Amino acid sequence: MWLAPGLCLVLTGILFANAACTNPRVRSEWHELTSDQQSAFVAACKDLAAKPDSNQFTVATQMSWHDFVVAHSDNVFWAHGNAEFYPFHRAMVWMFEEAIMATGRLPTGMGVPYFDWSVRSQTWASSNIFSAAAFGAPNSGDPDGCVLDGAFAKGRYNVASAGSTTQNRNIMTGDLTCLRRAANKEATLDAKFLQQELSASSYVQFTSQDPVNPSGDYSSNTYFDSFDFHGSGHIALGGNGADMSNPSISPNDPIFWRESLVSLQWFVAY
Repeated sequence: MWLAPGLCLVLTGILFANAACTNPRVRSEWHELTSDQQSAFVAACKDLAAKPDSNQFTVATQMSWHDFVVAHSDNVFWAHGNAEFYPFHRAMVWMFEEAIMATGRLPTGMGVPYFDWSVRSQTWASSNIFSAAAFGAPNSGDPDGCVLDGAFAKGRYNVASAGSTTQNRNIMTGDLTCLRRAANKEATLDAKFLQQELSASSYVQFTSQDPVNPSGDYSSNTYFDSFDFHGSGHIALGGNGADMSNPSISPNDPIFWRESLVSLQWFVAY
């Protein structure tokens, strides 16, 4: 197992620091932002995507967009489907937020927004986060599934190709450099499934890691996220064969940074 040193340090700070919070940044739901704030976040993402790779994972403010993709890809098997999922992604969101703030684009006090697809489970595809002014359509109809409009459109943005990203992306045909997104706009899980997960009484249950009892009988186990609220969002918003649907290289897609909702879930639960 390998964990990026920077993420390790951040995890330590998150888990053990108990200092009082002063002047905290506010992470708002995308639709609560003003149009100027939305534009500022899109511009900050574009700046970070254009930044040269630092090839390090310790100093967040020096990291590029691709650095975050590589860090996620290199840790994918360690940081998914287990109890480490929440602390790892919470730390990663914090480091991404530091990098985004370093662009100087966001207003003072504004953090990375989240996209709560559960409150618009039937209509999420019509959100302006998928507009040409933001991050492009959920499905462009391109034969390769390339995003053709928005800040990360084909020709404006190339996906990461360093570290384990190319191997883990496992795309061998068509355009290998464009961001792929091919959602069929199906309904996502709604808030009742999120509430089910939040009803867990322990972290073990919250992370759906309830152990098998000594008799080996699985029937008595309680899985509070049996429908995989988080993972289902990746599939619905990305579509088959898309970057967002691949747990390794999903940060290629700016929609991935709805992950601040993951941090919110943990915060609400505990």
